[in-house]
Amino acid sequence: MTDQPKPPAGPQYELDMGDEPAPAAPAAPPVAARPAGAAPAPVPAPAPGPRPPMRPANEEPGEVDDADVKPGMRKDLWKCPHCGAGNQPKRTTCRVCGKSPSEPVAVPWWRGPIGIGAAAAALALAAVLWFATRPDLSLHPAGAAGIDKAERLGGGASAGERSVADKTFSPAGRLAVCGRVLAVQPVAGLGGVQSVLLALGKESIDDSRLEGWKAGFAADGSPETDAPRTCLLHCVWPGEAPRLERGAWLSLVGEHGLLTDGVALIPALKAGRTVVVQELRQ
Repeated sequence: MTDQPKPPAGPQYELDMGDEPAPAAPAAPPVAARPAGAAPAPVPAPAPGPRPPMRPANEEPGEVDDADVKPGMRKDLWKCPHCGAGNQPKRTTCRVCGKSPSEPVAVPWWRGPIGIGAAAAALALAAVLWFATRPDLSLHPAGAAGIDKAERLGGGASAGERSVADKTFSPAGRLAVCGRVLAVQPVAGLGGVQSVLLALGKESIDDSRLEGWKAGFAADGSPETDAPRTCLLHCVWPGEAPRLERGAWLSLVGEHGLLTDGVALIPALKAGRTVVVQELRQ
């Protein structure tokens, strides 16, 4: 076998790396062993970023939005007939509802003929009910045709306190009643004020029944009677006290309220109602 020629020897060089060792490559983190046949771990989806602002479908890029409608521009805007929003003159559709001013305007039912008619009917019904249910505070005839089952009470009293029988009267409302006199007595300490016990209802029309009922006052001023329907009034008369006898008819209208000495209610007036009489019939 023939020897192969060797290449000529050249100068040999040695690379000086210094005294410091070369930096080692960073070690990869250990990977946990996955059991055979196990599904790979799910990769979390990236968090959603901010969504771009919505633009109406009929709005062209570069068209004005709410930020371009500034104070001082209102007189130059056209008002949308559909939603009432203001829009710059160069817009052909509303920036809020997206409708064109030439489109038909939808009128709510309550603004149309049906709604207006229903509202008018409701007001008429309310007026009828008010007139039908409001209390009758008129002065009834003093007789069987005007007899009441109970006092008729309502509002409309005068405002503020006033002096009555040298005491302080605070009106609470108006009162009207028609009945037959069962008993009468003056209120002690109140000159001109009388306690009047009236028999009410159809039963009081019968003279024989009225005469058979017990009628009087207890020491504290409360009524003592066995009549089925009565009312006790402490009457402050507009002038001279009328002549009242048992069985007499009496119809009156006035203001009821509290009569006090400035602080407390007069004890003799705790039972019944105090009435400043304005009109009366006998």
